[in-house]
Formats: sequence, C-alpha cells, structure tokens
Amino acid sequence: MKKSFGLAFAGLTIFIAPQFAQAGLVLTQAGIDDGFVLSTFATLNPGLTGCCSGPFGMAINGNGKVIIYNDVDQKRYIFNDVDGQTQATALSSTAASSYVVAYASVGGKAYGGTVDRGGSFVQFNDDGTINHTLTGLPATFLGMWGNPNNGHIIA
Repeated sequence: MKKSFGLAFAGLTIFIAPQFAQAGLVLTQAGIDDGFVLSTFATLNPGLTGCCSGPFGMAINGNGKVIIYNDVDQKRYIFNDVDGQTQATALSSTAASSYVVAYASVGGKAYGGTVDRGGSFVQFNDDGTINHTLTGLPATFLGMWGNPNNGHIIA
C-alpha cells in the first residue's frame, strides 16, 4: 500500500535565511522505501515561487473537502480531495483576509487563524465561511495541528 503526501501547491520551496536559497521538496530514500510518494494537490499561484505568496492554511472540513486560504487573491477555497486542482476546479471560494495563517481539523471541524475579525481564532463552516470566533484566543499563524486522539489543537 502506498502512502501519499499531497502538497498544497505546485513548486513548494524551502527558504534558508538570509539568502533565501530555494530547494524543491524531495523524499529521502528511506521515505521512498517506506512507500511514500509526492503529488501536487493544487496549483493556486502558478509562477510564484518567492517568499510569502502562499497558499497558507489547509485543513479538512466536516464533509471531507479540503479548505485552503490563498494569500495572493485573498480567498478561502473548498476543493475535493484529489490531485491536480486549480482555482477553476474549486467547489467554492469565499473572500477572506488572513495573511500567513494556519488551519487544522479536529472532530470533523476546521479551525484557523484569520484577520477577517481583527486577528481571531475561528471555526469554519464547511463552505469556508466563518462559523464563529473562539473567544479569548488570538489568531494562530505559522503552524497548527489537530490531535485526533483527544480533540485538542496545538498551535
């Protein structure tokens, strides 16, 4: 059985400060031996390979669809969970203003940071709109994970 690791966008680059040298994502031989493969899930910003052009934030919603925030056009997209997606194949999109945010899923819900409401941590509806703001928590940027064992989100 092959293990799959889908990329959020084509041309994933790794930056090394301060020179910002770029390197493509590759699997090690050990990863290949373990059955992992790389594939391109979605290409949202063709040709943009520089720093900070996203997309940022990616999670699975309650319907098993992928929710992604794209900083370049400031939209939150909903996609089927299959490779080869583009903006044109999105099921829907919602205007959003989030910059560099993190998303995570837990308990069948998608959560993330957003500046739509002044820098908040929110729960998303399955269509990518904001369900509600979680009070007392700041927006989460640059990393988030939902623990399926206990329902906690680490950010």
